[in-house]
Amino acid sequence: MPDKNDFDAQLVEDLTVRATYHNKLGLFYHEKGNYNKALKNFEAALWIADRLGDLNGKVAYLNNIGGIHKLLGKNIDALNQFQEIIKIAKKLGDLTMEATYLNRVGLILHEEGTRLKESEQFKESLKQFKEAMNCYKTSLQIAEQLGDQNKKIISINNIAGIYNEQGNYPKAMKNYEDALELLAELGLLNTPEAKKIRKNIETLKKILFSKGKVDEKYLAF
Repeated sequence: MPDKNDFDAQLVEDLTVRATYHNKLGLFYHEKGNYNKALKNFEAALWIADRLGDLNGKVAYLNNIGGIHKLLGKNIDALNQFQEIIKIAKKLGDLTMEATYLNRVGLILHEEGTRLKESEQFKESLKQFKEAMNCYKTSLQIAEQLGDQNKKIISINNIAGIYNEQGNYPKAMKNYEDALELLAELGLLNTPEAKKIRKNIETLKKILFSKGKVDEKYLAF
């Protein structure tokens, strides 16, 4: 007669299969553009992974849920999912995952900062930009610790974007140039990313030539 451990093992296996099924169904609905059904299935998979204590499964399902929210313009909901992944990454000691999602969180905060700036909510805008910058700088520190050049480029480029957004053009220029230098070291100067950075540098050169100064309130960053 099977013992309790056999039943427990079978239950875990059954639930894992069910979570995978819900995730695949969610991906199917996502591809078809039925985001509500996709979300329901990803959330069902997440519920199972949470009960099983399956941290890697939770990361996958949280990522999918966050992606849906981002696609639907629900930035704060997406932010919550990605921040939860950062917590899991820390539990797992997975620095690569942590750096990746720090950048994703930073991008959402950056986007929110731009939106608030455009609606003239300048105080809140600065707060979002500062939080985004903290995410990018922490991600950069991790990338340097890991020796991950690709993640360094992503983080430095994102940092440049914040400085550019805030009108701190010399610091934006310096970071764009640093990112371009790293791309050159990797032999990636002909990539779309390198071309975009070169375009940003050329635009900043024109701005700096015409302005000749930096908005001092952003120098504290």
